[in-house]
Amino acid sequence: MKKSRLAFIALVGIIGALIFIILFGKMDVNINAFEVQLSINIIEPGYTKLLFPPLGEIKAKTHSSPIQFTVLLKNINPEIVKEVINNPDKERVFNDIKIKSIESVKKFIFKLLFLSVLGSGILGYLFKFKAVSEILVCSLIGFLIVSTFIFWGYLTFDHNAFLDPEYSGVLKDAPWIMRLAEETIASVDKLGNMLEVTAQNAYLLFEKLDELEPLESDGDLIKVLHISDIHNNVAAMDFVEQVVQSFDIDMIIDTGDITDYGTPIEGSLLNRIEKLKIPYIFIAGNHDSPSIIDKMKNLKNVKVLEEEAVEVKDISIFGIADPASKTNDIKPATKIDFEKDIDKITNKLNELENTPQILAVHNPRTGRAFKGKVPVILYGHTHSFEIEETQGTIMINAGTTGSAGIRGLQAAKEIPYSMVLIYYDKRNTHFPKAVDVIKIYSIKKGFTLERIWLSD
Repeated sequence: MKKSRLAFIALVGIIGALIFIILFGKMDVNINAFEVQLSINIIEPGYTKLLFPPLGEIKAKTHSSPIQFTVLLKNINPEIVKEVINNPDKERVFNDIKIKSIESVKKFIFKLLFLSVLGSGILGYLFKFKAVSEILVCSLIGFLIVSTFIFWGYLTFDHNAFLDPEYSGVLKDAPWIMRLAEETIASVDKLGNMLEVTAQNAYLLFEKLDELEPLESDGDLIKVLHISDIHNNVAAMDFVEQVVQSFDIDMIIDTGDITDYGTPIEGSLLNRIEKLKIPYIFIAGNHDSPSIIDKMKNLKNVKVLEEEAVEVKDISIFGIADPASKTNDIKPATKIDFEKDIDKITNKLNELENTPQILAVHNPRTGRAFKGKVPVILYGHTHSFEIEETQGTIMINAGTTGSAGIRGLQAAKEIPYSMVLIYYDKRNTHFPKAVDVIKIYSIKKGFTLERIWLSD
């Protein structure tokens, strides 16, 4: 075989191997509470990158091999995280994580080596290498080059490089984020328990309130819980679960922003919704996204409203997703987008045989256009509770059931966890009888309750 021919075969082998490991060299692995994706690239040779969507990335110059190692955090199971934190045998837990990590890396390397052989061989075949020996040489060279790069990276890898890493995105404030994460992990169970106990106390007080101002003696009530803007706050779900149980809620209407950035990693919080075992009506907000909407649609008790109406317990609810939820951009939609939505709702309402009792939207800008046209309009977005009776319509903003998420921690003034309980008489569901407003303060450690009677 001529040297020029051998050089050409070698070049094809190298290119084929690199193309395949770049295109297909990804592998999802589960390491205890974490679902991560391992991948390899040649964009920033010598770097190892840790990606934490949507917060940003951490990278460091860890090796001298001309390839880049990437670890993408895709999901976190909060229940397993709690078990890890509460496990007294921390050394065994972390040793288990270390073993699983090493096993995952080994499997990933075997996959890369297989891809290198496959890629170089296929490219050699496409270049019409007729002799089997040429294709074998092509595959062998692809295998050798990739294994050399990986072994080179292993020999020169310095984990101490992450003592002085480079940050991008929100993680530029990494020290603050890390402190916040430590504080959050340490206190989330405590906060969740506090919210549960406070919700129980709220129910006991409401029982006394009901004795003074009875809603219904026969129990013929439909109880609708309006929540909004949870913003990926795990403790908020403890609050919701306790209220659902204590107040015997019939259905939940969530007017959006259940997540903070609409990323798949936030989807684990949604799994708790199925455990509520009651109808859950969801209208996406600007902080949600197509992937979150798809996840919600797969939950058995959830109905995602997108320009449509649904009837639950003889109450018709029409909902439309926030325009910004159709993309991964969390910025509020434009004036034109809202005007289009208002036109859509107008047309849909005209097509319906009966006017729905409830219009559910995320942004009040959309809701206010329908004063006097539907009995009840529910919304969120502003993180501030509001209630207004005007032109035969009651407009209700549940505030933020998740205390605005991470923004609540950054705010100078405490933002309470809030939700609204709406009471309907089963014999006349045209207009609610009353609403109860629950606000819980985690810093001041207290709650406020208010019952508002409505006039039909």
